[in-house]
Amino acid sequence: MRKIANLHVLLCLIFLACATPSAQNANEKQLKEKYPHSIIGEDYQLLTEKDLAISSCIASPEPFSLHKLTSHPYWQCFSTKDSAFECEESDPDESGRTAILAIVLKKGGITHEYLSRRAISLEGCKAFGAEWKRLTHNQDHVCVSGQFINPKDERPNEKDRAWIFESYKTAKGCDSYFEGGCSLDYKIKHGCDLAEMKAASP
Repeated sequence: MRKIANLHVLLCLIFLACATPSAQNANEKQLKEKYPHSIIGEDYQLLTEKDLAISSCIASPEPFSLHKLTSHPYWQCFSTKDSAFECEESDPDESGRTAILAIVLKKGGITHEYLSRRAISLEGCKAFGAEWKRLTHNQDHVCVSGQFINPKDERPNEKDRAWIFESYKTAKGCDSYFEGGCSLDYKIKHGCDLAEMKAASP
C-alpha cells in the first residue's frame, strides 16, 4: 500500500514539473498580448498584470525604440549576479550630503544604468541600497522598470543604455522611487485611468 502511495506522489510531482513551465509560458504570453509595450524580454515569472498596468498609469504605452526618449517605463529582467547598487555621491545641498541612486546591470554584453531623477540625500540612497540588498539576496533574477534616456541618434557610438529608475521587483517583493510605485490600487486611488491611458497608446 505504501509503495502505491509513494508512486502516486511521484507521479503527481512529475506531472507538476512537466505542467508548470507550460502554464508559466501561457501566462507570460497572455501578459505580453495585453501589454505588448511594457516589457522587454523574459520576465522569469516575476511580473504580474498589475505590475505592467502600473507602467500604463505613468505614461501611455508605446513600442520601445533605441532611437528616442520615452515617457513610458519598460520592464526588463536581469540576473542578480550581474547587478550592483551604487550611491554616486554628488555636490551637497543645504540639507547635507547627496547622491545619485544607480542600479547597474549587465545583459548580453550591454550595461544598463537605472538612475534617480535627481540627487537625493545620501542617507536616503543608502536606505534604498539596504532594501535592494534584502530583496535581491538569494534571488536569481530582478526586474527593473524605467524610462529610456539615451537614444542612439544622440549617441550613435554609445553601446550602454541609461534609464530613469521607477521600480524593481524580485520574488521577495518590490520597491520604487516614488511612494506607492509598486501598488496599482494606490495609482488608481490617486488618479490613474487605465482605460484612458490604453486608449491613447498607438
